[in-house]
Amino acid sequence: MAYKKVHQFMGSKTQAIVLTIVATVTVLTTGFGVFRPMVAGAQPTPSSLSPAQDPLVEASRNPQLARALQDAYEAAHRGQPGYVQVPPVYLRPNPYPAASLQDYAAPRLAKREPDGYEPNVERLFVESPAMRRVVQVQVQYAKDRSKPAPMLYLLDGAASNDTSSWLTEGKVQQLHQDAQVTVVMPTEARSSNYANWQADDPMLGRMQWETFLTRELPTVLEKEADLKFNGARYLGGASMGAGAAVRLASLYPDRYRGTFGLSGCYSTTSNMGREFLNMIVAAGAGNPHNQWGAGTSAERLRNDVTAHPEGLKNMRVYVFTADGVITPRDRSITAKYGPVGNAAIPSSVVLEKMSNECAHELDDAMRARGMTHQKITYQQGGIHFWSYFAEQLPIAWRHMSQ
Repeated sequence: MAYKKVHQFMGSKTQAIVLTIVATVTVLTTGFGVFRPMVAGAQPTPSSLSPAQDPLVEASRNPQLARALQDAYEAAHRGQPGYVQVPPVYLRPNPYPAASLQDYAAPRLAKREPDGYEPNVERLFVESPAMRRVVQVQVQYAKDRSKPAPMLYLLDGAASNDTSSWLTEGKVQQLHQDAQVTVVMPTEARSSNYANWQADDPMLGRMQWETFLTRELPTVLEKEADLKFNGARYLGGASMGAGAAVRLASLYPDRYRGTFGLSGCYSTTSNMGREFLNMIVAAGAGNPHNQWGAGTSAERLRNDVTAHPEGLKNMRVYVFTADGVITPRDRSITAKYGPVGNAAIPSSVVLEKMSNECAHELDDAMRARGMTHQKITYQQGGIHFWSYFAEQLPIAWRHMSQ
């Protein structure tokens, strides 16, 4: 759930159950006896303290934090197919309510127009039979449009709106410096996990992203959009998009040559992976049970990469995660967002602790099946922020495209 400025916070006491994106501060703080509320005017704010004095930094360094999260999620799931509720921090009105959905005979490029964000970025409007609406896709063209180029599908984080965070936060423009690649960035996928949902959600709407991304969109881009395509597709993402990219690449190995995931989760059934995906949905005010059902359904198992990593056997795989320990750089990054940035630090610590565990799960699963070709980067220091994803993008691309 990549860091974005919180659009709206709506919570209640009933939502603060066991552990939430915000309530995980309890695990970070009182759970380990590290943090004590400061009296206004009596002590400096945490951001002005040295690392040795900063209670959040000390909490993030606690080696037992990941284990405590595992135990908390296990307790939350014990004996019931529920999910940990979180405040809907990405709550926005659904721009595509059920009454507006339409039927389309086939995927079609309805129109295209300059994006206005970058001179070499265009916005494509694609009619989707699966989604029953027009899906907007931003395309950053290869630096030399006269020559064939591969396509890199870049998937966004949980807050996905009508402009991809890869453009606003992820510095996708840097790929033009040394890469001949067309970058495809789907938009308006908030809290979707880029999956085919079993039921339409009252708050989030219709979700059939797997079908759209793997079947409909490639047909439009490669046959109608007049792009010079060299036949090579790659799939990558950050946070929510990380798990989805690796999952879809594993499910459709004949369609992709490489995949990367930056700070995501790749299991749909482990305590950590299940809750990471559930949090993404609940943060958008959606019901995770509408995605793959309440229990361990066949569809949930189908989407578990750690249970079936064989699809990754013959493609390049790059995975990045930090360890969730707050660094001085993290403090400087969040400072520019003011109170919102400071409020995001505890949840960003927890999310990166979770993604670190998830990266180990994937690595272990692949190695158990004799795969050692994957490149896993375990960074010391760093939390769940777009600044790290932006740095990793060219590294991931170079690894995949070699």
